[in-house]
Amino acid sequence: MKTSASSALAGQKDHSGDLSGRPFQKSQFSAAIIVAIVAIAVYANSLQGDFVYDDASQILANRWITNVKYLPQIFGSNVWQFSGIKSNYYRPLMHAVFMFDYYLFGMRPWGFHLVNVLFNAGVSVLVFLNAAILLRGMRSRAPALPGWFFPFSAALLFAVHPVHTEAVAWVAGLPELAFTFFSLLSFYLYLRARDTAHSMALSVASAVSYACAILFKETAIVLPVIILLHDILFRDPARRISAAKYVLYAATTAVYVAVRISALGGFTPVHRYTALSLFEHVINVPPLFAEYLEKLVLPVNLNAYHVFHPVTSLLDGRALLGLAVMACFGFLAFILLKKDRSAFFSLALIVLPLMPVLYVAGVGENTFAERYLYLPSFGFSLLFAAGLARIVRPALLPTLSAVLAVLFVLLCAATVQRNGDWKNDVLLWTDTVKKSPESTVPLTALGYALLNDKSPDKAIACFEEVLKRKPDFYEARLNIGIAFAGQGRYREAVGQLEAAAALKPEDVQAHEQLALLYRKAGLRDKAIEQYRTIAALQPGSVSASHELAVVYAEMGMTDQAIAQFQDALRLEPDNSTIHYNLAIAYENSGMIDQAIEQFQIALQLNPGDAEVNARLERAREVKASGRVFSGAHGLRTGQ
Repeated sequence: MKTSASSALAGQKDHSGDLSGRPFQKSQFSAAIIVAIVAIAVYANSLQGDFVYDDASQILANRWITNVKYLPQIFGSNVWQFSGIKSNYYRPLMHAVFMFDYYLFGMRPWGFHLVNVLFNAGVSVLVFLNAAILLRGMRSRAPALPGWFFPFSAALLFAVHPVHTEAVAWVAGLPELAFTFFSLLSFYLYLRARDTAHSMALSVASAVSYACAILFKETAIVLPVIILLHDILFRDPARRISAAKYVLYAATTAVYVAVRISALGGFTPVHRYTALSLFEHVINVPPLFAEYLEKLVLPVNLNAYHVFHPVTSLLDGRALLGLAVMACFGFLAFILLKKDRSAFFSLALIVLPLMPVLYVAGVGENTFAERYLYLPSFGFSLLFAAGLARIVRPALLPTLSAVLAVLFVLLCAATVQRNGDWKNDVLLWTDTVKKSPESTVPLTALGYALLNDKSPDKAIACFEEVLKRKPDFYEARLNIGIAFAGQGRYREAVGQLEAAAALKPEDVQAHEQLALLYRKAGLRDKAIEQYRTIAALQPGSVSASHELAVVYAEMGMTDQAIAQFQDALRLEPDNSTIHYNLAIAYENSGMIDQAIEQFQIALQLNPGDAEVNARLERAREVKASGRVFSGAHGLRTGQ
């Protein structure tokens, strides 16, 4: 058994099961097409989904994806720098793909979802192509079956596995899809490079693909380790392992690390769960690992927000269970290392991509996330196919085929159903609150979703429940204030927003909402006070400078308005709204030439704006007549 697996994986001369050979070229292509079609079909209903969860901040509020001029910032900053948040994530290509989506589809969510679905289909095909090489020896165990059967089974399992729904149906899951795509492409090119005269070109292409993978997500850094392990396990005993072939990957990794440290100010500058000791960080690894294995084997009760309850003692039942699972996994790996190295390598493909996310101090708030299983499920799919090869017998084929058909239909149904939970924020967070009722995070998110869904009473009920558990929770106070304002309950809204501002005076959101309410109530002095506070908290805030200028203009303080509009333009000179409002302020001051100039700039920046064009013609008529212009209205708020 060991000999057939190792010789097949080492690329020996026996091509009886090699799908790259001529006898199977056509069937290989057909099988790959079927895998792609199935992968697209099971996620077709995700195209109806909205932007959900972090999509609002990563896409809708992300100015970086709206203009190629931001590319230097994208490649020189952490993934959240556009919103002023420090992060351990350096993923410039994620923003680049979102920018591509934006230029192609605008802000229509179906286009972003389509890109995710196509990436997933591509990954599923790459699972098939890699498995076709890694499982070459399996045909000798079942010669009655076609050579593509076991790789096809692995790829089909991967394509329909429900645990992938978070990565595929959620637009912000793109990094998982893309880094896995380029990691598997890199690995495939590496495997192919050994058996062709064009090995150098393929090796370079493999390294370039690895570079793309690591710029989508940090986890790709394990790929060189996977390649090295593969070569150690399946090397030709007559040949020594040459370090030269790994230079490209080592150089790529070194450059990446240097660029990452420069962009982030450290390799992992932000540490979470600092209250946990080193020992507590270590003992939380086994229960997390056991939970990941559980979701691979039994993908039920899928949840967008798994609450992390840290283990603080080895005597904790979860710690003991996790250690038992890890021990069994290690024992199985030891047995397979001796008996079936292809199966052992499959286990390694599960473990290695999980190792970075088991470091809880370096991952995000959502310590356990189903999307982290996207690449590890490649190893699980290979293991499934290897196990299938061990039990398949001619007499069992009818029964086995029926069982597999039922299994795949159930998995497809579960995936399609779970896609529906990701359709919009109300559905997603309603489901999440049911599955994580003890956490205020999904409850707060549900309240916010209901607020956006024009259901303020239900939203207020959610936020009030949050405040019962956390009376000083800023976001709940803030959103209750916003909900009250939406209902016209302005006095109650001001009370909630002032309480929120007192809880977290350094956050601008409560001040922004207060400023809007004061303006609606005609209390412009108080609105100016709030905008000045915002400007002090965010010295580079274009919005604060602009809105303060608008209030000055509304109060007839034209000189102050002009000065403030000019300050805003120094921060964002290509903003047509600010040029338009400055033009109106000039009109109010009788500075008609300056007004015409600003209207012209605004029209150049936004040529299709009929209102700007009309105001420009009107200003020219005023200048030509020589009369004094009066009654200029129509200031635009926002940008």
